[in-house]
Amino acid sequence: MNKWKVATFILLAVSITLGIFTFQAEKETRAMEKDLVLHYKFNHHKMTEMLGRAIDSYGDAAQVDDNLHYTYSFLEKVNKVTANASPIGRHAELPINFDIYHGTPVLQAYKEINSDGALTEETKKELTSFYDRVSAIDEKLQDLDIEDAGAEELREELARINEELELGSPV
Repeated sequence: MNKWKVATFILLAVSITLGIFTFQAEKETRAMEKDLVLHYKFNHHKMTEMLGRAIDSYGDAAQVDDNLHYTYSFLEKVNKVTANASPIGRHAELPINFDIYHGTPVLQAYKEINSDGALTEETKKELTSFYDRVSAIDEKLQDLDIEDAGAEELREELARINEELELGSPV
């Protein structure tokens, strides 16, 4: 009888320990997801502002070149953050389609202004269209209340934004 009590106690202790570790890992993942949403929101807003400055400076080729360079560099940073959301070996998926950032007209415009010294009207239209699209995302992201929301609520809001703006499948 004593052996069964010891075995039951050990089994109970192991179960409780595993439960605590699982709960803690889940809590860390949720905190990481929330931090990632905050980071994405900030970087997206900054990139949108930079792109807006590039569009506003169409008249000055040197200024457009500088603005496009900074925008492209920052866009690459946003790509890295959103593409690899797995610090410390964990992965936190955001339910939003990040394909909008890949293959953007920003690189094309940057290369064009460096080789030709000016942007074509077609490139300007593409940049303006891209700006309109990321501005729409930015407006929705600015409405997110990250501080008071839980990770699951933020995921639902991002999924809603993704669906409303028809960005495509987030997977």
